[in-house]
Amino acid sequence: MSQYYHYLLGYGSLLSTHSRTQYSQLSEQAEPVTLTGWQRSWITQNPQEKQSHVGAIANVNAAMNGVLIKVPHIDDNLRQREKDYRFSQVATEQITLLSGEPIELDAPVMICESLLILEANSDHPVMQSYVDTCLVGCLEAGGETFARQFIETTCTWNQHWLNDRQNPLYPRRAIATGRQMELIDQLLAESNLLTLRQNTTD
Repeated sequence: MSQYYHYLLGYGSLLSTHSRTQYSQLSEQAEPVTLTGWQRSWITQNPQEKQSHVGAIANVNAAMNGVLIKVPHIDDNLRQREKDYRFSQVATEQITLLSGEPIELDAPVMICESLLILEANSDHPVMQSYVDTCLVGCLEAGGETFARQFIETTCTWNQHWLNDRQNPLYPRRAIATGRQMELIDQLLAESNLLTLRQNTTD
């Protein structure tokens, strides 16, 4: 029997080693994977932080990337971090390694499923510090290709997206280097997304 209660599939800020270890004490090695049957989008508003995060919902026609993290139990700290989601189980058959090979697991896999579908708006914009956290995690887990996959498999990018790098507003952000920020902007530009991003001095 596994010593772990389950695996958690992280697909947003939990992609970042710094964010998940410093703010949720999830210190196990993360395995980059692809998940079919789920769609990641900018659909989760956080009223307390007044910003939007990525969320995930079941969609048989979709796929997205993420990381598998061994989690001994869902504690109060993790529940608080993911309070805008519910923990839902996904089938192991939906998960493959980056090589495309199936994965063998000894415990159930859970994902944070969005409770409400609310796209980013002027009162709950996407913050660049959150985008950076997700993409720094992707760069750590699987390099530029993995980061590009995050961008391409995430839906509902829109103009309610503020560049807060000079005064980061996402409270569980990763520490991004200057080179990482340059690379992130390069990848976003390749996808013709930077024209949506607005500057802010808040």
